[in-house]
Amino acid sequence: MYRVRASRGLRTAARRSFESGVSPGDRKVPLVYLYGCVPVPGACGCACAIWRQVMAAFVPGLAFAATIGSGLMAGLFFVFSVCVMQALSRLPAEQGIAAMNAINAAIQNPLFLITFMGTTLLGLALIVAAFITGGHGSYLFAAGGLAYLVGTFGVTVIFNVPLNDALAAARGEAAAALWQQRYLTDWVRWNHVRTIASIGALALFVLGLARS
Repeated sequence: MYRVRASRGLRTAARRSFESGVSPGDRKVPLVYLYGCVPVPGACGCACAIWRQVMAAFVPGLAFAATIGSGLMAGLFFVFSVCVMQALSRLPAEQGIAAMNAINAAIQNPLFLITFMGTTLLGLALIVAAFITGGHGSYLFAAGGLAYLVGTFGVTVIFNVPLNDALAAARGEAAAALWQQRYLTDWVRWNHVRTIASIGALALFVLGLARS
């Protein structure tokens, strides 16, 4: 599987013919030269080349949006790690549990869900795009997407959310025991992990944009 690039002169002639209103076919210049490649039997040809160019054109915009999303999530999780959970741990168990349950209910709003899930989808798109377009910047974007997908989305769904659900369902002494023995230790530990993952994803996206 291979493709042959047309010479610069042929591509220039095709573009001039196209811009002057005369079709390249009238001047015996194949239209495919406009895209810088010649189809070869059994090869991917211009269709694949054009598809790669289209994907490459969208990658910086996707990465920019993912940078914003991962930055917002990193800031949110960072505040919980360094401030919110420490403050709640100093309250009596009943008050801390009530406050945390209220936070978990309030955070399930459209703005948070769009940011959290949207960044996950952007990360997936950047991983796929890296295999199509290639390049150092694309692989940095893919690494950032993987860091967010595993370290932020995966950790949240597998570890933090089940603890949130368990805390909301627990009552009385069982709730207090869960709060002291697991929530203030395991939940906080996994929140540190997703904070670091979000910051790492943010850094990789920024580096990728700098190289693209």
